[in-house]
Amino acid sequence: MLTTFCFLLFGRKIERMLELFQGVVLTFVFVGLIVVTATVVPVSYWAPALLSLITPARIPKGADVSLLSALAGFTALASGLNYMITGLYRDKGYGMGHKAGYLASLFGGGRKELSPHSYIFPEDAKNASCWKRWFRYLLIDQWGIFFTGSIVGMMAPCILVGYLAHQPGAAPPANESMIVYCAVQLGKRYGYLMFGWALLTGFLLLYKAQIGILDLLARNLTDAVVAAGPRFLRRLGADPRPLYYSSLFLLVIVIIVLINTSPPVDVIINSANLTNLAALIFPAVLIYLNRQLPRPARITWWSYLALAANIVFFGFFFVNFFVLRLTGSPLVRF
Repeated sequence: MLTTFCFLLFGRKIERMLELFQGVVLTFVFVGLIVVTATVVPVSYWAPALLSLITPARIPKGADVSLLSALAGFTALASGLNYMITGLYRDKGYGMGHKAGYLASLFGGGRKELSPHSYIFPEDAKNASCWKRWFRYLLIDQWGIFFTGSIVGMMAPCILVGYLAHQPGAAPPANESMIVYCAVQLGKRYGYLMFGWALLTGFLLLYKAQIGILDLLARNLTDAVVAAGPRFLRRLGADPRPLYYSSLFLLVIVIIVLINTSPPVDVIINSANLTNLAALIFPAVLIYLNRQLPRPARITWWSYLALAANIVFFGFFFVNFFVLRLTGSPLVRF
């Protein structure tokens, strides 16, 4: 946790350092997962696993409500929480972001002002055409890279672990062993090299996610304070870095405490379920904010319906989980 804080201290732009680190780690993890899964798991096992993505089926009877809600929570990032990463687009200078400044690193970034004001383009034919071009980049990023990468990134470990768990003599996965289950099973069958690769891959997945989440939380808190309190920003000499790094350090301390309160899988389940709470709120925020944009930049009517459906869907899972934690019995059992 302390090294994640240190990692965000250096470079010209915090966003650029994140991009470089995530790019290297993601390439190692993504390529490794595909190669190992394709090598270990027979092709015959892949087809039914991939078809399960689009095969309608009832939720298995007796399914764990907490685990099911956590599964929903991990997908909740696609419900409107991707709104949180727009600060990274701004820092890259995309669209009107090049007028707003960026969050500079503490060492090597130099002082860089971050505007507390929004920049909205005038509604004319030239800007409408330019917006469409920018939006195509967003579609490539969100559908071509994020969506496709997420499906492959989720299915490869699911297929690998599912296959290993069904091998003769394999111990059944359990909450206590799930974090290292894949590494242990690969180690038993293929030796220490595969054992080490699986542990390193698992660590890097969690590590890169932690760095990204820390930045997003501190970044959005900083942006909110800058936008809501320009006087406070002036007291900082128009430099948002003290606010960003102090909130970052506070989050590190809080998380260091929280990760020692429960077993690892329980911490993951609880945090994933809290994501459902955010997915209950952010789509409504997006609907409101989008209405403030120029007409060429507003989403279509069916997108509003999709956001409203997200509120209902993820809201149900959060309420069900919250009641379970509060009373010991969920509103709906499966």
